[in-house]
Amino acid sequence: MYFLAGGKIDDEGSICSGLEGEIKEETGINIDLSNGQPFLLVQQYVSDYPKRDNQGFSNRLSETFYFIIHNNDEIKVEEMSLTEKEKKGNFSVFRIHPSDIKGLLSSHTTNNPRNEFFTRELLAVLDKYIDKGLSFETEKRANRFYHS
Repeated sequence: MYFLAGGKIDDEGSICSGLEGEIKEETGINIDLSNGQPFLLVQQYVSDYPKRDNQGFSNRLSETFYFIIHNNDEIKVEEMSLTEKEKKGNFSVFRIHPSDIKGLLSSHTTNNPRNEFFTRELLAVLDKYIDKGLSFETEKRANRFYHS
């Protein structure tokens, strides 16, 4: 399953500080979003959303803030904070050019039922990115979307 860097925001934290922490944990890269604004907010109510353990379903209201961050720092694997499950599993992190994300998502299949929701949302976000007139052609190097 493919994910963008991101995670949950602590009750006391701001969206930007939460995203800064998640980027650091998942890529080892420090970013400054003190003046950051989301590119897009996706709010959706999903009935029968598969639970994390894939044992049953729940109803869920989800809010996802998407940011566009231009950063060419190298991923610092030695500074990433991975869980034990990620360390033991097949976890990897890599950069991908935005114009290649749709093909990657469309060609990847998994038996994880939650993947359907993530893939559908990411494809819709990419369409919004294009609809707003933001061009992948102006991206200098493997820039990427980050998600919190």
